Amino acid sequence: MANLSLFRTPKEFRIDGISYPGIPVIVDDDTMRIQYVPTEFMIYNAVVRGKSRSPKTWKDQGNIILPFLQYMEERGFDWRQPTEERLAHYRNSLELRRLGRPRISRIMGFIIAFYEWAHRKGHITALPLTYEETPRPAGGLLAHLGPTKNTSKSILVPKIRKNRDHPRFYNKQEQGRILSALTNDRDQLIVQWALLTGAREFEICNLVLDDIPPQTAYQSRRNYPIRIIGKGNKPGDLRVPTWLLDNTYRYAKLFGRRIIARDAAKRGRTVPPNIFLARWGTGLKPDSVYRVVDKAIKTAGLKGSFHDFRHTYAICTLDALMNLPRHEGSNGKNALLELKIRMRHESLETTDDYLKARDFYKGDIDSDVWMMDE
Repeated sequence: MANLSLFRTPKEFRIDGISYPGIPVIVDDDTMRIQYVPTEFMIYNAVVRGKSRSPKTWKDQGNIILPFLQYMEERGFDWRQPTEERLAHYRNSLELRRLGRPRISRIMGFIIAFYEWAHRKGHITALPLTYEETPRPAGGLLAHLGPTKNTSKSILVPKIRKNRDHPRFYNKQEQGRILSALTNDRDQLIVQWALLTGAREFEICNLVLDDIPPQTAYQSRRNYPIRIIGKGNKPGDLRVPTWLLDNTYRYAKLFGRRIIARDAAKRGRTVPPNIFLARWGTGLKPDSVYRVVDKAIKTAGLKGSFHDFRHTYAICTLDALMNLPRHEGSNGKNALLELKIRMRHESLETTDDYLKARDFYKGDIDSDVWMMDE
């Protein structure tokens, strides 16, 4: 049985002279040979399809394929000879782990895409999908088109109910319920960073002590820009309320983090410079943040995820920008362009969703919370 591990291509890795660091590579630990087919598929996704330029997304895709291959190996199944039943067994095992339906759908959809690609390339002889033809009525406008072809893909990949037309928004009362459901200052501070800057989980986890400027740099301002490396290794600025910088400084230098770092040093552990640390003094992982916040949201009796804090920030910030005199008369378009920069979006189409959401949630937006420098 092969022991498989996941590695990532280094900075020196190039394809046709172009650097692609961070692409997942699956390796057999016993022979140190690369598992060619799944690795080629992930290179295909990263380079040819180019749907994502983010090494974080590539890593997540590797963490989908690797557990699946390990599952097949552990049960003596040859992943090159897949069947519907084996894929269904794996889907059921994910459900037993109580993963959310959207996550299971993404995992199974990616695995199906892997097999469809492998079949097109000739790496496998048959797809693990059943195709059935459904006859059309003999008469009617569509009768000339012939029968329709259905596949079992829709059975293996759970459907996600999309019952929202707009990004999810938490009003001030709901934010308070979520914060109250968190059990320590660290987690509350992380949620405040997300709500007030629009930062993602990994961006908050990557914050270090040197990111907090001296108080003299911002004492006369409401917001202060902090430079970060965001999605796709692209630099950008977080506009951080100065009171949040003060609270973060106290947490890091005087209270929560200081205590964790001191105890870790006593145990002989080298403490990283991250502002937010795990219990034993290591850098806090984004997945840990996601789980803690997901539990708090459910405890508060709400739906959603950590990323909805980013949506909330965007909606409230857009409302505040549209109320500024410099954006009068532009029908929200100039404010939208400014929001695009603040959210660090590649496409204005992504930002455009917040214009309708702002109108939809207008009665719930508390502009006083989102005061900003003009």
